[in-house]
Amino acid sequence: MPASEEQKLTRPAQILLVEDNRTDAELTLGVFRQARLTNAVHVARTGVEALDYFLGRGEFANRERHPLPDLVLLHLKTPLVSGNQVLREIKSQPRLARIPVVILTSSKEEGERALGYDFGADSYLVKPIAFGDLLAMAGQIEDYSLTLNVHPRLDTSALDMLSSRERQVLRLLVEGNSSVVIAQTLSLSPKTVETYRSRMMQKLNIRNILELVKFAIRQGLTSIE
Repeated sequence: MPASEEQKLTRPAQILLVEDNRTDAELTLGVFRQARLTNAVHVARTGVEALDYFLGRGEFANRERHPLPDLVLLHLKTPLVSGNQVLREIKSQPRLARIPVVILTSSKEEGERALGYDFGADSYLVKPIAFGDLLAMAGQIEDYSLTLNVHPRLDTSALDMLSSRERQVLRLLVEGNSSVVIAQTLSLSPKTVETYRSRMMQKLNIRNILELVKFAIRQGLTSIE
């Protein structure tokens, strides 16, 4: 492999922080600096600015200066356009759908989390975020950067169509767990688990649970025979 290509494959992840609170944004950036992350962090202050960044509009049209992020830290309470609206837009675009999104929220309401997961969020951090949690997140970002490949390919496999949360639900489902057990394991409501199951079957064009189990076996998610 040419050296330039190898460097491209191992470059640090580009991070987009969508945060309207300047104090919280500076705290996050300060922790990243303390953790000595080499990642480039771009900051968007509003939901509109975040969408402009993702879609390459206006001042963000130059992709060399404003590359697509590999990881998004998204505050839900953004001005003008909400974080959930931003998340929904990201996940509706094939080129953007597989970019991991970590939600930053001050709410501990399960309903809000369920809505975010329904829109495709990969993880949640509840504000105010403890200093140790930010350091742990920085460490996870560093690990992610070490294994980073280039931007998600459009020719994804069927499994790549599922979010990380959907894969978790699928794995537990095909192991024979009920919706109630899955909900308890993943800190969700049974209704949300059913929503995930329906959405997976729709994405994969699968009509029943037996076909879903066979799919999981083919993809190596379970060894159940």
